[in-house]
Amino acid sequence: MTKEIQELYDKFYQELKTHLLTNSIYKPYVYKKEVENKKFPKVIVKTLPRDSYFTTLSYSDERYNYGLEINIYAIQDGDLASATIADEITSHIETFF
Repeated sequence: MTKEIQELYDKFYQELKTHLLTNSIYKPYVYKKEVENKKFPKVIVKTLPRDSYFTTLSYSDERYNYGLEINIYAIQDGDLASATIADEITSHIETFF
């Protein structure tokens, strides 16, 4: 990953984290990688490996795909279902995009 792509990802991560902590009533823990802890709800935002495509027809074509994977983990909290918590966090992620 280039320095510029890493900086873009870091900016995206920080802005998404701020958005979730500001707007979600469940205040999820947001991480860049999988963590082994019992803090919920949590959101994992990680980059996917870069895909490269090369085509050689009458010209040379090079394409690179960059992607993010966002996982939401929630557990039941009293009478509140985990799906309800995850749905609320998902709606804020969709609004952010």
